Amino acid sequence: MLNLVFQIIGNSLGIYLGTLLIPGFSFGGDMKTLFFAGFILGIANFFLKPVLKIISFPLIILSFGLFSFVISAFILWLTARFVPALQFSGILPLLLATILISIISTILSFFAKK
Repeated sequence: MLNLVFQIIGNSLGIYLGTLLIPGFSFGGDMKTLFFAGFILGIANFFLKPVLKIISFPLIILSFGLFSFVISAFILWLTARFVPALQFSGILPLLLATILISIISTILSFFAKK
């Protein structure tokens, strides 16, 4: 449960920092909407990502794990469909935001384990 809370906070922080650092990635909502977007992204990562990884296991193996990044980008894109305040103006901002959110989530999950 605590891990999910850290994941939601990390996702929200990643979305916020992404809007500041990545051109073409915008978020036009308030703090409540930001945490809602982080919650949706966290729930999608928690439930949907393992299913997609199982389904696409052969592609993950063939790409030496890089297809996992495509899955993460797809989940972030899907989150943007559910939260209209979250917008991307192309594939590059989506990919850069995926990298940033993944790094922040990894760092926070490291501290959550300690």
